[in-house]
Amino acid sequence: MLIAENYAKLQHLTDGRVDLMMGRGNTGPVYPWFGKDIRQGINLAIENYALLHRLWREDVVDWEGRFRTPLQGFTSTPRPLDGAPPFVWHGSIRSPEIAEQAAYYGDGFFHNHIFWPASHSAQMVRLYRERYEHYGHGPADTAIVGLGGQFFMRKNSQDAINEFRPYFDNAPVYGHGPSLEDFMEGTPLTVGSPQQVLERTLSFRDYVGHYQRQLFLVDHAGLPLKTVLEQLDLLGELLPELRKGFAEGRPAHVPDAPTHATLVAAAGGAKDSTVYAEADAVTGRSDR
Repeated sequence: MLIAENYAKLQHLTDGRVDLMMGRGNTGPVYPWFGKDIRQGINLAIENYALLHRLWREDVVDWEGRFRTPLQGFTSTPRPLDGAPPFVWHGSIRSPEIAEQAAYYGDGFFHNHIFWPASHSAQMVRLYRERYEHYGHGPADTAIVGLGGQFFMRKNSQDAINEFRPYFDNAPVYGHGPSLEDFMEGTPLTVGSPQQVLERTLSFRDYVGHYQRQLFLVDHAGLPLKTVLEQLDLLGELLPELRKGFAEGRPAHVPDAPTHATLVAAAGGAKDSTVYAEADAVTGRSDR
């Protein structure tokens, strides 16, 4: 309910320039904070999004599920801007159920694409694309895909490796495990020159096809703020070539990621965001 209300509010504040990326989380201690069990993570993600999807599309919702109190005559306010809810990305590392969920609703699928090998990422994205087409949203290659990635850059590749290695070796997530070289070979982590990061990132299309969003994890492995800001500066210098590279060879029928304007157009035009639900003032229920 709070997600429905807060993201609709953000839509109005930003004139529609907002997406929602959802991830069910894989950190065990987080679930008890909300009285939940991580072993029910998939079921929670499926049920909660089914409710969110309705709250954005129906003025008055009656609902009952397994994991929260029922709703009777509930209206989420404010209503989505122009009657078009924010575009949703379903994020996942390894859960095929989440790829299926994204495909079922015709939403975007964002693959973590950080800790696992390329073959795993390719398999997850392929599943999503096949199911997206199965549910009638369009050809598989038009499905909306996002990928993660991580890098460490310096002008000289050896300088990048020498500087990053101590952070990698002692990182909370992947420290004291595979060597930096093995991790770079087995996952999308790229440590080297800007040209190496450019070529490696553009190669992701070789196994997932043309896709719409590329996000980078930059402040990883305990890097100090000064170093992170330097990485952002280097990425900024690289962006024009990245954009150019992603555009090359992209078929005309492969869409860009949806924007608020395209979502409104697909819905047949803007609708008034005011609630006009005829209902009893006490119970919230309509007699019609």
